[in-house]
Amino acid sequence: MKLQKEQQNEQKKQDKANQQIQASYEARIKELQQQLLQPVVTPATTPIAADEEYDVFVSHAYEDKESFVDEFVEALRSQGLKVWYDTDKLKWGNSMSEKIDRGLAKSRYGVVILSPNYIAEHKYWTKAELNGLFQVETVNGKTILPIWHNLTKKQVVEYSPIIADRKAMTTASMTPEEIAAELKELFMLRASSACPRQKNINFIKVL
Repeated sequence: MKLQKEQQNEQKKQDKANQQIQASYEARIKELQQQLLQPVVTPATTPIAADEEYDVFVSHAYEDKESFVDEFVEALRSQGLKVWYDTDKLKWGNSMSEKIDRGLAKSRYGVVILSPNYIAEHKYWTKAELNGLFQVETVNGKTILPIWHNLTKKQVVEYSPIIADRKAMTTASMTPEEIAAELKELFMLRASSACPRQKNINFIKVL
């Protein structure tokens, strides 16, 4: 009798456990059915922003930032020009070649700040940037705008006769603000290129 009673109690426990499991399954099925009846809401996706475009890509040697480039870039921005400048665009861990390639492709003009540091034999990135600007100019007709910084005509010719033949500005006789103002004027002239009468830009041919 005792054994039979224990078996009955055990069976009751088992039946109760099974009922709880069944109730849990039924509740889950009901929950899923309710979800199926609700309209499917697709999460809003953040649109991928198109690559930003720039007015000017500034190609320079790192050593010239303090002596000229930083002040020049600020002067360009004060003129309302959008500038691609590595200090802003290259972050820790970025691919330099990828970022520079994108900056070159997305800029209307390339300002090349030629200096003894820029044309130094070991300067890989400056050579790569200048070559990239020549390629972009060949395909898209974009303009390379040279600036001579602490550099002589002879040094430029020895570095690149092609770039030496370009009209240039020089920091020997002009301030960063004056050069930036000339560049702004160039943009304004290009914007009104359809007009028959245009003012001549004051780019100088350094002798």
